[in-house]
Amino acid sequence: MASQFYVADKIKAGVITFEGSEYHHLARVLRHQVGDKVRLFDGTGKLADAEITFISRTAASLKVDKPYMAPPEKGLNLTVAVALPRLQRAGWLIEKCVELGVTKFVPLATEHVVVHPRESKLDNLRELIIQACKQCGRARLMEITEVTPWKEFVANEFSKQPVAVAHPGGMPFNESLISSLLASGKGTDGSKATASGLVIAIGPEGGFSVEEVTKAMTNGATLVSLGGNILRVETAAVVMSSIVLGSQLGK
Repeated sequence: MASQFYVADKIKAGVITFEGSEYHHLARVLRHQVGDKVRLFDGTGKLADAEITFISRTAASLKVDKPYMAPPEKGLNLTVAVALPRLQRAGWLIEKCVELGVTKFVPLATEHVVVHPRESKLDNLRELIIQACKQCGRARLMEITEVTPWKEFVANEFSKQPVAVAHPGGMPFNESLISSLLASGKGTDGSKATASGLVIAIGPEGGFSVEEVTKAMTNGATLVSLGGNILRVETAAVVMSSIVLGSQLGK
């Protein structure tokens, strides 16, 4: 697959100039040359093939073909809600979620959370999403929301799709349970239907409080366990995402 580069503006046929970070990645990191073919994406699913026509010490020009839409992403819409770990570990988690195919990422504010990310940190994570999409060839950016208090998250998300909350003593989180959760969905008219999405929620290192767990359960969440070992936040999130999205392969 051709190297992929991000274009924040609307992609259209013609000539485009790369400067700054995209130029550096194209010319200095990947060492592309005039005549090389690359692929552009805007994060919404729109793609375009392009040919490098000129490279200087500070910029590169590309001839862009007619844009087209990438096929819809297959499988389940997965929302991962996490009380963020510290910066380096949070960045690693974001990259893995993008690579795995997570649809939406929600940083949680919970009672025991110790990391309170500022907007600048969220901006860093958004940039990591772009970089991860470039690396893995994904055409659509994973959505990342603002930091959301647990109470607000429960009120807004729990009625829309099944929710699995990681908590000691919960049910084993496996493909059989995922199938059961998806089968418990509801149609827009309230009738029973297979859910098209799933939410997984992981608390901070201190876990969810008793009150938070109670609120989750009274709003229909299923408590799930990943085994006897205590996992870091980012490990639990990646393991759960892998189990969910791996269960959908071939469907």
